[in-house]
Amino acid sequence: MESDEDYEAIPKTVREANDYSGTVYGIPAAQHILGYFVNKDLYNNANLDVPYLGMSIDEFEASVSDITNINQGVVGLNEANAIPEWYPAAASEDMGWYTFNDGFHLDSSEFIGGIDLANNINTSGYAYATLSEDQKANFDGEDANEVWMNNGIGIRWDGSWAIGVYEQNADFDWDFIGIPGERTVVTHDYYGISSATEHPEEAYELAKWMGFGKEGYMKRMEIADAEEDVSLNGVPLLTDQEVLDAYFERVDVPGLVKAYENIENAVVEPFKTTPGYGQARWEAPTGVSVGEESNAAMGALIDASVSGEVNIENYASQINELANQKYQEELEAIGE
Repeated sequence: MESDEDYEAIPKTVREANDYSGTVYGIPAAQHILGYFVNKDLYNNANLDVPYLGMSIDEFEASVSDITNINQGVVGLNEANAIPEWYPAAASEDMGWYTFNDGFHLDSSEFIGGIDLANNINTSGYAYATLSEDQKANFDGEDANEVWMNNGIGIRWDGSWAIGVYEQNADFDWDFIGIPGERTVVTHDYYGISSATEHPEEAYELAKWMGFGKEGYMKRMEIADAEEDVSLNGVPLLTDQEVLDAYFERVDVPGLVKAYENIENAVVEPFKTTPGYGQARWEAPTGVSVGEESNAAMGALIDASVSGEVNIENYASQINELANQKYQEELEAIGE
C-alpha cells in the first residue's frame, strides 16, 4: 500500500485509523457516514424549524422535544442509545467517538453530558424505543422502522447504508443531518489477506477492486444503474473527483453532500480499529451491581445510566480506568 497512489487518495483520518506504528491493519472495503435523518414534512407541517446539518446540541434537543406528540402518534427520536457515543465529539474538538483520542476519557464532563442528554430524552418520552406499550399503540407501525416510514418519528439515527431504502420506500421529504456541530462521523469495513496465501499481490488487487479502488467503485455504480432493487450502500472511500461526481449524481441527498465536504476531518467510529474497544464499550465486567447483575458489563452499566437506574458520575473514574486498561492490554498484545 505504500506504493499505491490510490491509497493516498483516501482521507487522512481513515489512513491514520488503519495504521499501527507503520503497519497497515486492513484494506478499506467500505465507508459509511453515521448520523441522523430528519422527516422534514413532519416539522414543516407542525410549523417548526427543520433540524439541519450543523445545528447545535441545544437545537437538537429542542427539535426532539418540540415535535413529540404521543397522543397524535409522533415522537422526536427513534432511540437515544447512540448519544453517549457521539456527544463527546460534538461537544469538544479534543474528543472522538465515545471520547476516544489516544485513550478514553469517560470521566469527562462531555461523556457525562451525553449520558444526561440521553437519559432526559428517554425519561421525558421523546424516544420511541423507551415508550410504554400503551404509548406505542398510538403509532402506525409494529416497530421503529415501520413507524419512521409511516411518518411517526421526527429524527432517526442510521447510516448512509439506509439511503437506498429511504429513496425507494419513504413517501415524505427527508434529509441527512449528521450529528450536532460541524463534524462528520464515518465507519468502515475492511478486507484482510491471509498470511498463508501464495498470491498476496493478486489478493490485494482483488480486495482493492472490491473495496476502495476507483475502477471497482465505478463498476459498482454501473451495476446499481442497471439492476433493479440494487442500491449504493456506502459513500466512496476515494476522494477522486470523477468518482464523487458520479456518486452524487446518483445519490441526491443535500445533507450527505455537505457532510462529505468535512470527510478529511471526520470522526472515525473506532469499533473495528481500536484495540480493546469492544471491552471498553460493552464487554468488560465493571464490578458494579445493576439490577439482578452483581457484576454488570460496561454496556449494561451505561444502559442503566441512560435509563436513570444508576448515576454515571458515581462510577465515571472507575469505568474510565477500566476502559483504558483494556485498551492498553490489547494495544500491547498487538505490539507483541
